Amino acid sequence: MSANEGRIRVLLIEPNPVLLEGIASLLRDESDMKLVGSAMSTLAGVDLLRQVQPNVILLDLELAGTTSAMTVRELRSVDSNASIIVLASYELDPAATSVIQAGAAAVIAKHQLENSLLDVIRTTRAGGTKT
Repeated sequence: MSANEGRIRVLLIEPNPVLLEGIASLLRDESDMKLVGSAMSTLAGVDLLRQVQPNVILLDLELAGTTSAMTVRELRSVDSNASIIVLASYELDPAATSVIQAGAAAVIAKHQLENSLLDVIRTTRAGGTKT
C-alpha cells in the first residue's frame, strides 16, 4: 500500500489566506490526511473539485458572490460522494441549517478548528455528521 492510499483527501475552499495556510498546516501533520487542493473562491473550488476528487471538502460559509447553500448544492452536483464540512464564523450561525439541508455533513465554528477540525473530518469521512 502506498503512502497516499487510504488517506483522506481534503479540498479546502477558503478566501482568507491566513486561515487557508493554518488549516493546510494542521493537515500536513496528519498521516491519514492529505490536502489535495485549495481554492480561494467558489468557482476555483468547483474547477479544482473536478480535478482532485477529494473525500472531504472544507468550505467557508461566507464566500462572496453566492449563498452558502447554493455553493453546497453546486459542489454536491459535481461530486455527490465527497463530504462537505462548512466552516462558520461563529456557532449557531443562522445559515448553518440551510447548508445542512443543502447537503453539508457538518458545520464547525472557526474558533473550534484547532481543537475539533481533524475529528470532524474523520467523523464525516466515516459517514457520520457533526454540527
